[in-house]
Amino acid sequence: MTIEENLRTLQLNLIAPLALSHAALPGMLHRGRGHIINVSAMAGRVSFPYTEVYAAAKDGLIGFTRVLRADYHARGVSASVLILGAIRGAGQGQRMLDESGMKASGFMAPAQSVARAVIKAVTKDKPELVIQPGPGRLLRAVLDYFPALGPALNRAAGATTTMQKIIRMRESRTDTARAA
Repeated sequence: MTIEENLRTLQLNLIAPLALSHAALPGMLHRGRGHIINVSAMAGRVSFPYTEVYAAAKDGLIGFTRVLRADYHARGVSASVLILGAIRGAGQGQRMLDESGMKASGFMAPAQSVARAVIKAVTKDKPELVIQPGPGRLLRAVLDYFPALGPALNRAAGATTTMQKIIRMRESRTDTARAA
């Protein structure tokens, strides 16, 4: 990716949620209540291939949300972060399926699970929720202790090969569009 593409990725996935939180926070503090929900991803924890800037943005959003919650919770304003695995029917996970022609796996959560997680985060004031079928929270914890395991799991699951295929397809489309 070009530096411009990387900066757009950071803008969308880190800077925009920070700016929105900054805009909403004064009103919430004035009312003495409110709840900010940020959407992050497992990408940084599993070292998903070729997503380093996206992973950095999403992990930065986790840290931002943790500190935001700690700083303002006593004043009635809370914050939660949803940490998404691949989502079936929406987002980057679905886009990758569509581009690669692959079928959804049992490791993809349905899009409706994200809506349910938002409601749970607010009603139960949960700091972090992992949205991923199976042992998503456990996987995140294990990969925090054993970071080299992420790339090994990606290689074993064929994620690196799949991402290389998607990159080649995207480059081919870009080359075709430039030639036209």
